[in-house]
Amino acid sequence: MDYSRRQSELGAVVPVLFLNSNLGTPLLPHTLECADFKAALEAAEDENDKSLLNKWYSLDNSTTPPCYRLVRGAPARWRREMARALSVLVRTLPQEACDAYLTTVLEQEVQHTVLMSGEAARRCVWVCRAGAAPDADADADHHRELQRRLANLQKDLKVLLL
Repeated sequence: MDYSRRQSELGAVVPVLFLNSNLGTPLLPHTLECADFKAALEAAEDENDKSLLNKWYSLDNSTTPPCYRLVRGAPARWRREMARALSVLVRTLPQEACDAYLTTVLEQEVQHTVLMSGEAARRCVWVCRAGAAPDADADADHHRELQRRLANLQKDLKVLLL
């Protein structure tokens, strides 16, 4: 990112954005506000979902205001349970909180490189590919959330770039 900014100042960088029907895997948020975490716990109907959230998030009282932090785990176990934890958060957090917390690396890059810079947006080349198969491993709620986020991103890009 710093390299792109430096090159933008020195020369004409043309961002090229390749976008298909998949945003990639959302990242679990490193922190959740206490109110959002408690709301997710209350909305979770299944005890396994509640225990999964409690397992991977711990209260951090050393911050102001206090928040829940993602704990680190063994990589193999982490990968298996990450998708389950994402699904729980997608089902239990309000849409506004999903937009704030469950972002993908691609969304972050597009936001910072294209959408926040009018100059970069004017030079951007957007290639929109269609037809990629959906991820068979994603559950229905998770897949719907990713498709909603992709549609929002495409809408923002159309307004800015077309």
